[in-house]
Amino acid sequence: MFNTGKYDQAIPYFTKAAELDQNYVQAYVYLGRSYISLGRWAEAIGPLRTAYRISPTETRKETTNFLSDASFGDGIQSFRNGDYKTAIDHLKEGLTLDPSSAKIKDELVKAWVSYGGKLFTQGNFGEAISAFDQA
Repeated sequence: MFNTGKYDQAIPYFTKAAELDQNYVQAYVYLGRSYISLGRWAEAIGPLRTAYRISPTETRKETTNFLSDASFGDGIQSFRNGDYKTAIDHLKEGLTLDPSSAKIKDELVKAWVSYGGKLFTQGNFGEAISAFDQA
């Protein structure tokens, strides 16, 4: 189902596989990838974190890439929804996983600046300055 683009239909099967074998890395990877394919970034993060945690060292890079994508996607979605703090948290996680990513760095700076602006308009000047410093 995953390979034919039926991600919604594949999710229950990957969920069940992960329940039956909690060390089945590919079940978590494909569950997370299904959520990514549907644009459900926040839901992808949990299974991908699990896959990352239980992945053997030699397959961790693949899992890291998917988790970084999910963190970036959820960060962007949170930013668009005006939830700057969540955006910052997820973008920081993505940057930890992929420290050389210019696109994550750029979006993280935007999120910090927007968060600082929000804090400033709320009169939280000290916290706003701190956010701007982070940017």
